[in-house]
Amino acid sequence: PATLPALDLPCFTDGSTVTLAGLRGPAVVNLWASWCAPCRDELPAFQRLAERTAGTLHVVGVNSRDGREAARSVGLDLGLTFPTLADPQEQLSRQLGRNALPLTLFVDGQGRIRHLDSSGALDDATLTGLVRQHLGVVSG
Repeated sequence: PATLPALDLPCFTDGSTVTLAGLRGPAVVNLWASWCAPCRDELPAFQRLAERTAGTLHVVGVNSRDGREAARSVGLDLGLTFPTLADPQEQLSRQLGRNALPLTLFVDGQGRIRHLDSSGALDDATLTGLVRQHLGVVSG
């Protein structure tokens, strides 16, 4: 399987830089944008997943092709507390060779992408099932 690319992206909350290749899972990385309706529909499910699996699973958002204020506004409206990285130049999508949003990566403990999902808005049950199937994490 592919590994996460060596990209440095700034975190929205504290401005620190996160190196994606250094992320060790299990992790779920969700690429989203404020103007993407299915993205907005599924973000609350990612928030609930982050709350249910705190300490077991990393949930990380990557805001793509977006303005900082628009992204921040969606995050505040939806009460997102999981870390979200800014990727206005779509570096991650380009390195993965994908351009559809939303896009969700399921990453194992070695930083390998076990599954890429671009099926549309994920609900709680589908997200829970994918986490169990690809990462072996039971999330409630």
